[in-house]
Amino acid sequence: MSTKACESKQSTLDLVLPSTDYILSLFEKLKAQFKDDVIFAPMFNSGWAKMTKYYRLSDKTPAYIAAIILHPSRKWRYIENHWNPEWISPAKDSMKDFWETRYKPTATTTLNTNPPPNKAPNEFFE
Repeated sequence: MSTKACESKQSTLDLVLPSTDYILSLFEKLKAQFKDDVIFAPMFNSGWAKMTKYYRLSDKTPAYIAAIILHPSRKWRYIENHWNPEWISPAKDSMKDFWETRYKPTATTTLNTNPPPNKAPNEFFE
């Protein structure tokens, strides 16, 4: 279901971490439920380990967190309600660093909104 939800034309980056959260929570429940089962326990442990690997890869870029917090219906509420409390502060630090190093306007940033003198704004107005 999670794979299908992330495959459509309407799917966006903000679905990746919530989908991964959902899958990991299922694996955690099933790991606990079948911890003594000789067949299922290794299968659920292996699945959980693989999902954890991919989840940790999302830490390499702040884009996944940015997609969640910029989504109008999620924002920081999603992270605060669904993530382990010890992960929230590093996520906020990552977003602050991302903003300051990549997007925050600097004192030298200027916008020239005026077209060059005696020139039409584009080829259609000549």
